Amino acid sequence: MYALPVATEIKQKKILSKKYLYETFAFAKDEKSIFDTYVEKVSITHLICNSTVSSISNGNKVKNLYVVDIILKEANFNSKIVYILSKYIDQAMIFVLIYNDKCMLSAYKKHVILGQLQDKDKSLIPLIGDNLDLVYENIIYHIANLKPRENLSLDEQLDLKNKILSLEAKIISLTNKKNKSKQAKDRLKFFEEIKKYEQERDIFASKIGY
Repeated sequence: MYALPVATEIKQKKILSKKYLYETFAFAKDEKSIFDTYVEKVSITHLICNSTVSSISNGNKVKNLYVVDIILKEANFNSKIVYILSKYIDQAMIFVLIYNDKCMLSAYKKHVILGQLQDKDKSLIPLIGDNLDLVYENIIYHIANLKPRENLSLDEQLDLKNKILSLEAKIISLTNKKNKSKQAKDRLKFFEEIKKYEQERDIFASKIGY
């Protein structure tokens, strides 16, 4: 599964029941509501470490890297699910949000990173690097659809991509307002704001080849 070595598979998947999560980590009321609404099951399916992949040594920061499957009740790949689990579980984790035969890879590094929606049987978690720090970093590059760059760290690229996504959300919102507006003056105002945000977005995008 996920093109990972068989040795990384946890033979008896560790299921993290919602009851266990709620009681162990004292979920807030709104966090419980999100899980009750969207999550069917959470389970740890793979462990990537030196004992399961001998060619990969321990990193300075990452000693164990877990793959966590999150089975969803509906096709809502909600980033808050990943944020909540990352908030309470202090481990390096790759999340796979799954609904029927579709899935989306995700991780948390300063903020939630969501990958592209894809067929579950075609989903790939690449193991690139000779230590777990590097492997984890390269998986995040893969999920975020970014590439290493000499002049920008991974964190810097993720910050830029987050700004791009924020600007794109503003552009969509303003475009909808412009299309609904019946006042020429308002439409012009929205047009100018959209143009400004598009220019900012394009500058950021050029820095990371996005």
